[in-house]
Amino acid sequence: MVSRSATATAGPNEVTIFTGSTASQTISVIAAPVDGATWTIINRSSVPVTAGFGASSMLPLGSTSSVTSLVVPVNGAYSFINNAGGQWYMTASNNLANAVGTLTAASPTFTGTITATGTTIVTQATGSFSNDDDQTMTIMGAWL
Repeated sequence: MVSRSATATAGPNEVTIFTGSTASQTISVIAAPVDGATWTIINRSSVPVTAGFGASSMLPLGSTSSVTSLVVPVNGAYSFINNAGGQWYMTASNNLANAVGTLTAASPTFTGTITATGTTIVTQATGSFSNDDDQTMTIMGAWL
């Protein structure tokens, strides 16, 4: 593990812990990685830091488009692997925006009278529902 607090270039197979407090810093990947090279960056600072990939570019999890840089938020952690000295691929992330196979859930609003029978709530719903008919939602867990 290497602690970095300012703009720098990561070493081969480095685990970078960013601890700087100055905004707009970039930690870049090595210029000529070998096939299978890895890099992990963990942001333990009070400001975001940029992970730079330059001409090699990087394919984030859940994406079909490569990027040349990625903002690592405070407390963000990302891991990457290199393919044949070129493209980098994200292999792990603690950011749910990079999760594969997940959907963003809408937050519908409900209006009308709510009646409860057992664990079923029936109400007239508006929002993300496709019609204005009564919707039934089964509540899993305890009533508070």
